[in-house]
Amino acid sequence: MLTELLNAMMLAELFYDKTVTSMKQLSRKENQKAAIRILHVDDEPDSREVVELSLGLEPDLLTRSCGSGTEALAIAADWKPDLVLLDLLMPQMGGMTTLSKLRRHANASLPIVFMTAFRKVEEFDLQLVGAAGVIFKPFDPMTLAGTVRNYLPN
Repeated sequence: MLTELLNAMMLAELFYDKTVTSMKQLSRKENQKAAIRILHVDDEPDSREVVELSLGLEPDLLTRSCGSGTEALAIAADWKPDLVLLDLLMPQMGGMTTLSKLRRHANASLPIVFMTAFRKVEEFDLQLVGAAGVIFKPFDPMTLAGTVRNYLPN
């Protein structure tokens, strides 16, 4: 009788473990479906890492990073981001050119937010060329997700 009781307890524990695992996997899949896709474009690896870590703290923000405008165009065409964080000053293809090409080849209403340490740029000037706004570097990694959310469409 004791053996039967122990077997029943082991089966119950195994069933519980499998149920919890299945629920966690389902929850992860639902989060990925509802995730907000953020494409971060910056030629500085350190900046990409900080942004990825900062936005990675939010379970509904899915971030992909790349180091050039050319890469951004390829990723945006395939991955369909909900928002782009775009470095203004990059070699080869700068932020302004990348923005223009993203507008032509990706979603024309895609919110694109410039990130720059270049303080002489006015947010108003960047909005005239089609940017949703600007985040100045250095930024606070703890508030970046909230700032990014402010630029997302309803």
